[in-house]
Formats: sequence, C-alpha cells, structure tokens
Amino acid sequence: MGEAPARAPRSPRAAQRHRLQAGGSGQRVCGGKKGGSATGPNPTDRGKAGTKRHIITDAQSIPLALTLTGANVHDRMVLEEVVDAVPPIRQSWGPRRRRPGKLHADKAYDHRRCRRALTRRHIQPRIARRGVESSARLGRHRWVVERTLALILSLSKEVQPVQAARHALRAQSRHPPRLHDPRRSPHHMALRQTVVLLGAIRAVHVKSALSQDLRALLTARKLLVAKLRDLDSGIRGLLRGFGLKVGQVGERSFPSRIRELIGGLSLEAVVVPLLQARAAPIAERDRLHELVMAAARRDEVCRRLMTVPGVGPVTALTFCSAVDDPLRFSRSRAVGAHFGLTPRRYQSGETDRTGHISKQGDTLARQAFYEAANVLLTRTSRWSALKAWGLSIAKRAGMRRAKVAVARKLATVLHAMWRDGTEFFWSREAVA
Repeated sequence: MGEAPARAPRSPRAAQRHRLQAGGSGQRVCGGKKGGSATGPNPTDRGKAGTKRHIITDAQSIPLALTLTGANVHDRMVLEEVVDAVPPIRQSWGPRRRRPGKLHADKAYDHRRCRRALTRRHIQPRIARRGVESSARLGRHRWVVERTLALILSLSKEVQPVQAARHALRAQSRHPPRLHDPRRSPHHMALRQTVVLLGAIRAVHVKSALSQDLRALLTARKLLVAKLRDLDSGIRGLLRGFGLKVGQVGERSFPSRIRELIGGLSLEAVVVPLLQARAAPIAERDRLHELVMAAARRDEVCRRLMTVPGVGPVTALTFCSAVDDPLRFSRSRAVGAHFGLTPRRYQSGETDRTGHISKQGDTLARQAFYEAANVLLTRTSRWSALKAWGLSIAKRAGMRRAKVAVARKLATVLHAMWRDGTEFFWSREAVA
C-alpha cells in the first residue's frame, strides 16, 4: 500500500506530525503451524503455505494498523479492514484524528472497490493506476513502509498484530519522550515497542562447546591454507617479473622448482627466505589436518555423512559444527537457505525480481558445500542420481549454476541423513 496524509492540520507542526502514510503488503512464508486462518497457498512460490502482511504507517514509518491474511488473498480485499483498524491519533491540540485525509497505495489497489471504500470514509484516494503511472514515482512514499516491514519480518502468529500496533502507538502517545535524544524520538520508541509486542525478537541458538571447538579447529586450518596460498602466489609473482614461469607443480616439489629457476641469480637472496618461511605453515597445517581427520573418525555422524560422494572429513565436520543440532530445522530444505544458497527475491507491487544467491549465514559451510559439489560433478567417477541431476542442470544453465544447485541439494541431503539416521542412496530405485 502507500501512505495517508491527514486533512489540513491547524499548524505546520501538526501537519508534519499527522500526515499519515498508509503502508503496503509484505509477503513472506511464515514458519508457524500450517493451516492457520492467516495462511494460504502462495501464488508466487509454487503454492506453498504463506502469509501476507498488510500495514499502514504514517510519514515517519510509525505503524498504525497491521493485519495478516493468507498469501492467496488479493491486496484490494483487505484495504477496508486495514483502514478501519487505524486507531485515533493524538494531535498537538484538539480531539484525536480518527481517519487520514489521504491514502497513497500502489497499483495492487487500483480497483473501483478500493476507491469507493475510501470515498465513503471521506479519505482521498491516491492510488497508482496500472499501465498509466510509473512505478518509480511511488518510491517517494513507499520507502517508509518498506522500512517498517523490515523491522517486523518475524511476525508471530500468536500475537494479534492490529492490537499490538494499537498498544504500541497508544503507549507512544501517552508517554512522549522529553529528551532530544534521537533514540528516544516518537518514531524509534514506537517502532521498538511494536517490534517487541509483535514477537519480532527471537531466541538465538547457542552452539555447544564441542561445535565451537570444532569450528575453531576448522577456522585455524583454513587460515593456514590461505596463508600458504598467499606465499605461493607471492613467490610466483616475484619470478614473473623476471620472466620466470613456475608452471603447474605440486606442493612438495614447489621449493625444488623455485631453486631450479633462481639458481645463480641475484633473486635467490630474496626468494630463499620466503621458501624457508613457507615450511613452518605447512607443518602446522598438516598437524591441524590430522586433528580434523581424527575428529571425523571418532564421530559416527561424520562417518555416515562421508558416504555421500564429494563429502570429505572437512565438509562433514564443517556441516556438523555449523548446524550443531539437526532439530533446529523443521524441514531439510531450509538448510540451504540458512547457508545462503538460495536466490534472492524481491517482490513489491508489480515488481518481481530473482537475483543471485543471498550468501547469508555461515561462509565456511557455504564454501565447503560448493567445493563438495565441484568434486561430485567433476572428479567423482561413480554415477549417482544426484550427479545426473546436477549434470542435467549444467547442460541447460551452465556448470557454475549447477554447482550451486548441487551444493544446496547436498545441504538438504546431509541434514536429512543426520536427522533420520539413514544412508546415502546412490539411485532412485534404492529409495523406492
């Protein structure tokens, strides 16, 4: 939706304070119990059960009314309910204002029913028309609504949203802040109270001590691997300036190849100290890698996960330390989104854009899944249904997208194996 400035106030200060901004609908899939009164099949997400948020805010992003409906309910069907839920607004002087003077909304509300409903309530409709007005012009008003929706994304179904928004606004109007602190302004105070009342603050999962120890071990090993890569790249860059190319060599034969190239040159005094400094990180990295191997051998879950093609001890330990408890996720599909392996999606009004993967969550786990997918698609010789699925994606969308898709699928498979205690199925016949 859009915004709603009030009718002409009696003073400039009252005009700025009581210019109402009617908010829009945010669409998200809720994670509560399925089949509630505020859920419905999402037409933009393959019919999954989802919930829409319909909100009205003033010009300062303070929520005035909020209601929940199913994802299949059109925005125009809820406009009257949300407008009637706006509580009386306290003014600088005089009686409380019971309705806005204007209502700004996007093209989703461009319907005769919405305009008639606003006219009956003596509210001037400012609704963008489909195919006539540009969507960019409404951005001057809609950003305040998007800011409010961003703060209440985690809305709980058990909380009555309209009542909570009313209580937050009334508490703000009864106890206005007296200090000139921005954090105690009416805007921030009302938003903080609304976020708490609407259940947007969630409990944070605290990982176990074992998971934290494993994560420290993996992080230290990755740090040494990165430093060794930087040293090798630096030595290659120094030699390239003199026209010397190292070529493809193994890690153990790298020093002998470098000494062969710089023999008898003045560059030897510079490169030899780097080769000597390179030996210590290799020894420590090998020691940490042995600790990773030992930890994977002791853990029954890691041994089972390592039966998946492409998944080694590092990937298995990284996944176990990142998830910590498989019961945290009610569905295995949510694990890929938790690690940032699902595409971004922006939906607002007539806009529907799908972007690259979000790259949210644990970076170390996401990199481990991508490396495992790369090994599965390029180096694993044994055929499996997962590899066939990934190669079919590579034919029509490219190898890079196929690796991301397989990485997301690996996260789902590993979580299901851990939660159910099952083994990896190489073919679909084994599942049947």
